[in-house]
Amino acid sequence: MAAPERGLVSTLLLKVLQALCHLSMRIEVEGRPHLNVNGAAIVVFNHLSLADGPIVASLLPRKGVFLVAREFGWIPILNWCLRKVADPIYINRGVSDRRALRRALAVLEGGGLLCMAPEGRVSPTGALAEAQHGAAFMGRLASATIIPIAAYGQEKFWRTWLRLRRPHVRVIVGTPFDLPSDQNDDNTAILMRRIAELLPPHYRGSYDAAR
Repeated sequence: MAAPERGLVSTLLLKVLQALCHLSMRIEVEGRPHLNVNGAAIVVFNHLSLADGPIVASLLPRKGVFLVAREFGWIPILNWCLRKVADPIYINRGVSDRRALRRALAVLEGGGLLCMAPEGRVSPTGALAEAQHGAAFMGRLASATIIPIAAYGQEKFWRTWLRLRRPHVRVIVGTPFDLPSDQNDDNTAILMRRIAELLPPHYRGSYDAAR
């Protein structure tokens, strides 16, 4: 499967997405050059809000393929926008989805950029929750570079807007790395701790090294 490229419609929608993100939030980005990775790579990010995917998509220098919960594909207009901007692979949450796994691995084998939140859902506590093993498994199997991203502040979106203010969102792109271990559980912990290191302590949750 060849890595997806941005067409005219995708590029225009991306510009709209970037404008909406910056009009609705005060986004501060650190480490953006770390996103300039060629070849197979997986962007992994913490999951505090439904705004996480749009924020990450708005920063990417090349088109990424996002793993997205299948229910978002049931909304026709949203599905159309997602297909243009995020080239989604819809996944069934809570069950083994081999078809989605094969498609994701094909993206990496084609030198593409895969984007996902290893936690699998918005954190109920506002801090990192126990992650699933898919990102680490695919990263190791495809020898893909891992690009960690931490973002916070977007979880305050609605309550900040109710005060007629834009939320301040801080996004930190960490140093890309390769997974060193053949043990999938260990790789997941390594991957999540790389995200945790980029977050303030109270966001680190299950992956706080001080615990």
